[in-house]
Amino acid sequence: MQSVFSIRIENKVPAISMCREKLLNFCRKNKISKDCMFGLLLAIDELLMNIILYGYDDDEKHFIFLELIIEDKIIRTEITDDGKPFNPCEFNIPDMNTPVELRTPGGLGIFLAQKYVDSFEYSYIENQNVMKLVKSIF
Repeated sequence: MQSVFSIRIENKVPAISMCREKLLNFCRKNKISKDCMFGLLLAIDELLMNIILYGYDDDEKHFIFLELIIEDKIIRTEITDDGKPFNPCEFNIPDMNTPVELRTPGGLGIFLAQKYVDSFEYSYIENQNVMKLVKSIF
């Protein structure tokens, strides 16, 4: 049986916490384990924050679309935005062996997002960034 969650949020930081609450309720309703939920929500939070903070060159209102589909012990997530094209799969992940004070800032959120999902894909379609995440339910 398939269970679907979708939401449209504004490109404002407070929208992330509202979205997180709704995602938590959806995950609880679908009996997703706390460990699985933690990883998925961390990945989504980090990606939404990056889109909101760095994705737009203007102060206009934009919307970010998020959809989760749970089916066959898999959670498929799609995040779509109309921000600047940015492929997080091509971003240089920070060297975690380098001391924090010597690292170049940036990239840690993307690293965490990729670490907590099983697969992570990016495409740019019709002026939209589309990120697809897949996470096995355990």
